[in-house]
Amino acid sequence: MAWTVNSEEDWSPEGFWASYSDLMAGILMIFALSSLLMTFKAVQITEKFDRWRHLNERLCRVETLRSLGIPVSCETGAITFAMDEEWFDFNESSLKEGGKQKLRQIVPVYLEAITEDAEIWNHVDLIEIGGYADRQYLEGRRHANTQISSQRALEVMLFLLSDPAFEPYRDKLFDKAISIGYGDQDYPAECGEQRRCAEARRVVIRSEPKNTSLLEDLVREVRLWE
Repeated sequence: MAWTVNSEEDWSPEGFWASYSDLMAGILMIFALSSLLMTFKAVQITEKFDRWRHLNERLCRVETLRSLGIPVSCETGAITFAMDEEWFDFNESSLKEGGKQKLRQIVPVYLEAITEDAEIWNHVDLIEIGGYADRQYLEGRRHANTQISSQRALEVMLFLLSDPAFEPYRDKLFDKAISIGYGDQDYPAECGEQRRCAEARRVVIRSEPKNTSLLEDLVREVRLWE
């Protein structure tokens, strides 16, 4: 509410305090509504985060994945494939039949788990197929490992998009699947200082929630009202 004083005769303490009270009442109302909105938003985000956490925990308990010896992270729900001689020849990116068979066995189980809850699937931003390499550089060229890890991740993604085994999920994969090569980034702790390490040569498939992390949504909302 705006008010003005044109002269000393127009001004009165009663008018001032009435306007001040109206102003404070308006501010308190805005604050109350904002707090209510932020609480509602926080509850929504927390519910989504809980649903995502339960999905990841369920993935790491899927018996089919465990029986096949495929590591599944209970924190992120990511599945990891070791890139041994069953998958690729040395310094090659052509996917071999052994790797194709593993993908046919495992990925449909994973995709079924992350798509059966429509609310969770709608919050999936992407399905990332990430390639990783060890630190044994070819001819001293560190970028060669990044290149080969990118090519292998792409080869896996193209296979998922084309093989009949993944037909029920093809549209979903076309919509959200990406491939990326990380080279020797995120080197496994068990590799220590070794330059050549089998555990480092891998492909990791994971689903990523929108906005990178549901927790970031909550932090962003809190900061807006600080």
